[in-house]
Amino acid sequence: MKTVPPLLANLPRCETVWLESVLVGQALAKGTVLAEADRASSGLWLLGDAVTCRLALGLRGANQEFGLDPAGSIACAFAIIGDGRIPWRTKVCRGGSGWMLPAALIPGLRDRAPTLADRIECKAQQEAAQLAREFVLGGRRSATASVAARLLDHFQTLGDDILRTTHREIAGLLHLRRETVTLALQELEGAHAIRSLRGEIRLVDRARLLALSLAH
Repeated sequence: MKTVPPLLANLPRCETVWLESVLVGQALAKGTVLAEADRASSGLWLLGDAVTCRLALGLRGANQEFGLDPAGSIACAFAIIGDGRIPWRTKVCRGGSGWMLPAALIPGLRDRAPTLADRIECKAQQEAAQLAREFVLGGRRSATASVAARLLDHFQTLGDDILRTTHREIAGLLHLRRETVTLALQELEGAHAIRSLRGEIRLVDRARLLALSLAH
C-alpha cells in the first residue's frame, strides 16, 4: 500500500486522488530548512512523522523559535497566501517523512482540493496569531517563563515527556545566554515542574510548567 500523508485520510476521494498524483515524498533530515523568511517558498509541506519549527526575528533582533508544526500537520502554510512568501524560517527539528506540493501547483489547489486549501489557510492564520501573541508576551516574560513556554510546546508537540536537548540548544532557540537558561532550568526544577539531567529534560508536572510559562 502506498504511503500517503496522514492529512489525506479525511479528505474527499476526488481530492485525495489528485494529491497522491502530485505530492512529492521526501525523507526530511533534522536541520533541513524548508523555507527562509520573506522568500517565496518552493512549496508547502504535508508532514508525516517529521516535526518542523518556525523561527522569526524577535525583540533582540535575532531568530528565535516561536512555534512547532507537529507530525501529521502542515508546514509552510503561508505558501498559499498572497505571493507565497513565508514570514519566518521553517526548519526540521525532528527528522521524518514529508510530502511537498510544488509551488507551481498551489494556485490550482483551491479548485482541485478545496477542503485541504481551507485547512491550510486556517493553519496560516493560526501561525500569524501565534507569532503576534509571542511578541506581545515576549516583552513581558521573564527568562524562566520563556523557557517554560518553549519546553511545554515541545513536550506537547512531540508527545514525549523526555526532551533530549542541551542548555546551549535551548539558549539558541530563545536567543538567550546559556547561563541564563541554566538558571531558568534550575528554577523550573526547584518548582518541581521538570527534572534537568545531562543531555535531557524530563517533564515532572505539566500543570505546574504551564503555570510557570504564564508568569511574568
